[in-house]
Amino acid sequence: MKHVLMKAVVGCAAILFFCATGFAEDDYTLGLCVSQQHFDEMAEVVKELAFNGVQVNHVAPDKAASLEQSEFAAFEWTPDSPVARFLDGKLEQGDLDELQKEGGKRLIILPSPFVNGQEFIVWAGHTEEDAAAIRKAKRNSWWSLMCSWFVIPTDGLAPY
Repeated sequence: MKHVLMKAVVGCAAILFFCATGFAEDDYTLGLCVSQQHFDEMAEVVKELAFNGVQVNHVAPDKAASLEQSEFAAFEWTPDSPVARFLDGKLEQGDLDELQKEGGKRLIILPSPFVNGQEFIVWAGHTEEDAAAIRKAKRNSWWSLMCSWFVIPTDGLAPY
C-alpha cells in the first residue's frame, strides 16, 4: 500500500511540475529560427535530431514570436532582425555592446526568457554572416546543450 501511495504522490508531483511549466515531459520539439539558407546548411543537424526523435520546426525570422511558449528554441540574431525585436530586453547589455561592433558575435544561452523552464540558444552577430560564423565555430557547445535537452548520446563532434 505504501508503494502504491508513493507512486501516486510522485506521479502527482510530476503532473504539477509539467502543468506549472506548461511543457510536456515527452515534448521533443525544437523551434529553429534561422534563414532558409542557414536552415539548409544545418541539414545534418536536423537529420541527427530527427533520427533521435526530435521534431525540428523551421521558423522564419519574421515569425519568431510564434516560439514564445516553446520549451527549446534556437535563433539567429542580428541587431536589425525581427528576432532582435522578439528578444528585446532579453540579452545582457554587455552582449549587445559587443554585437554592435563590426564583426561582433556571441553564442548566448537564455534560460527562461519568457516562461519558467525555457532555454533558448542564440547565435548572435553584427551581421547574418557573423551569426552564422559563431554557430559554426561553437557547434560543440550548442550541440552538447541540445543533446542534454533531448537526451541524445554524445559521441564526438556535432553533425556538419
